[in-house]
Amino acid sequence: TSYEKTSRVINQLTTNTVSRSTVMRAVKLYGKRADEYHKHQEVYPEVIENKDKKKVDKIYIEGDAVCFKKQNGEMQFVHVFILHDGVETVSNNRKQSKNMLYFVDIRRKKARDRLKSYLQTHYDMKNIMVIANSDGGSGYEEAVFRDIAGVCNSFEYFIDRYHVSRKLEERVQLEEFIPLFQQAINSGELNKLKMVFDTYESNLETEEQFYHSKKLK
Repeated sequence: TSYEKTSRVINQLTTNTVSRSTVMRAVKLYGKRADEYHKHQEVYPEVIENKDKKKVDKIYIEGDAVCFKKQNGEMQFVHVFILHDGVETVSNNRKQSKNMLYFVDIRRKKARDRLKSYLQTHYDMKNIMVIANSDGGSGYEEAVFRDIAGVCNSFEYFIDRYHVSRKLEERVQLEEFIPLFQQAINSGELNKLKMVFDTYESNLETEEQFYHSKKLK
């Protein structure tokens, strides 16, 4: 199990000896205390004077859902929103996100609301550009991120390159058109993309192909 694997890793890599049951108790205790903390924050939100709020030029928000199998075999979705202030160089060949925070919950609305509350509490949003990205799936559309950003200086949303490629692979039924779609998207020219799409649709034949084409739009 995951508890056994965690126990084994700790025992191998550290001088501590930790049993499977100890790992399980620690996880449950942390989960309980984290839940109590979040409930307290919802009832008694932290108040920070505007002059003491963070003033940065840009912040970055990402959102996605992760699916994993529970011990009983059931599938569980965990919703993750990530916030950071950009990228900083920490060594010659290594970079990392600045002030990165995770907002995680099995309930998407809870994770989203915690992020929104954190931004309003800790950031002076009126002069900040918010840059958001996701796969554009249900619950992670542009409108969701606009709501999270609230009143800010400017807002930009995009679907990241990885998810664009994955969507093309899932929906484009004629493989030879995938690189043509990618080139049109990378060019940033809507007319080119429309031309590729029109040509693609003119080559479709089956009902299934037209179904995926509609989803691709």
